[in-house]
Amino acid sequence: MNRMGLPGLAAAAFSILVFAGCENAPTPQPVTPGSGGSGGVIGSGGRGGSGGGEQPGARGGSGGNGGPSAGAGGAGSGGASGGPTDAGSGMADAGGVQGGNSGRGDGGTIPGPRVDPGASETGNPPPIADGGTVPSADLDQRCTVPITFRNNAMGTPGGMIFAASIPDVVPAMQAHARAICKILYRNVAEVKNVTRQGFTIEPSSDIAYAVGGNITLSSDYVASFSRGKNKAAIDAEMHGVLVHEGTHVWQYTNGGGALVEAMADYVRYKAGFYTLARRGRGGNWDQPYTTGGFFIAWVEEKYDPDYGYKLNMGMKDRGFSYPAFVQKVTGKSIDAVWAEYQAAIR
Repeated sequence: MNRMGLPGLAAAAFSILVFAGCENAPTPQPVTPGSGGSGGVIGSGGRGGSGGGEQPGARGGSGGNGGPSAGAGGAGSGGASGGPTDAGSGMADAGGVQGGNSGRGDGGTIPGPRVDPGASETGNPPPIADGGTVPSADLDQRCTVPITFRNNAMGTPGGMIFAASIPDVVPAMQAHARAICKILYRNVAEVKNVTRQGFTIEPSSDIAYAVGGNITLSSDYVASFSRGKNKAAIDAEMHGVLVHEGTHVWQYTNGGGALVEAMADYVRYKAGFYTLARRGRGGNWDQPYTTGGFFIAWVEEKYDPDYGYKLNMGMKDRGFSYPAFVQKVTGKSIDAVWAEYQAAIR
């Protein structure tokens, strides 16, 4: 939830890794394999996939992430074979594999420094997990900012559950930020001016919200959600909440609160913390959270692979009109595209 957006629909509210940018292609040359990606992050136990490139100088895709909890990750495929454009990145979630179709590369883990209860801060980001020579290193560096974390609910069930779920909060959030930026941006010059982030857990009637660069998560919600859930489900939700709220920190926010929340759930889906099992018919294009988020993802798949990126960049403008944007991208009214989307859902 973004306190600048629509706080009333928080129950549907919450969502690492997607793709890098592109460059203009030169004349094809003899086949040369791209460089491989590196491994999983945050003690995931997953294996990163290698990226494929088919031309000399082609950049391999970045390595895949493992699952959100230790030992949970599957093997992540790399991006599809590339040419001079970036091959993209693969990601393995807790149970399966997403991403492109290139070969695999063994990955390491990045456990990161432990964050103790109370206030803590680091200005030294952990090693970047994306391997190969993709031109995203500058973007990774730009989006890895110092994070101050405080667990004000460590003595409560929710506070303790969160600490067990994500013991290394700072590197986890920095990894999420890098993933979010790769979905929302293509180069450093485009990135919203964020220089640091804050994250607090405290007893609250809210679920979670972001104000400026600061995220607050309710320990009451953590305890309520976790009741009867296994560790994998709890871990996925905690990481998903951080991605959703982290998107509010990094995204542009013109176009209305509903669209802001839809974009945050679109990013959560692209990052692997929602599945299509949550998608259903009904609602309208102007609704927030998963309703609007899955619509964005579908339009991207059907009409323009850079749709989400272009949408975020459009939302940088104060006079941004979502219906006009959809008309420009698809050549159809937003109502017509919504009707197509509804008909396509099974």
